[in-house]
Amino acid sequence: MAYMHKETFKIYAENSIVNPDDYFEVDELIALPIQTLNRKGYITMSCCAGHPFVNLVDIRIQSPDLGSHIVYESEDTTIKGPHRTIIAFEEKISFPTLPPNFAISETEDKRICIERHYDDNDVYGIMREILGSMEQLYEWTLDLPDYKK
Repeated sequence: MAYMHKETFKIYAENSIVNPDDYFEVDELIALPIQTLNRKGYITMSCCAGHPFVNLVDIRIQSPDLGSHIVYESEDTTIKGPHRTIIAFEEKISFPTLPPNFAISETEDKRICIERHYDDNDVYGIMREILGSMEQLYEWTLDLPDYKK
């Protein structure tokens, strides 16, 4: 997990944070697109790059030294979905284009989202799709004009 400053949108590693109230968590893979969106005025509320191991968990281990850890013990790399990348925005906005394979949706509280669903049912297939999608997403954000209200 990386951390992004709420005002400058600089990305930091966990161990470099001075005042945690000034930062929000962001998945490493989606950090650059989120940084670019926010700097261009497309203010994000939440995001998730996608996690291939979400439904693979067999056991949760509690350790006094290391805290709570999820351990995957199965040798089967077949996974069950849904798996998706999602970005929710602070206000209703429109985009001149969308990144490849992304669609517009709404959250329960009527916030605009862009999201991509992944159909692959193999851990490594999902990882390749997510990584490729993050690169496309980042390139898309670089081409977006600054957001004007």
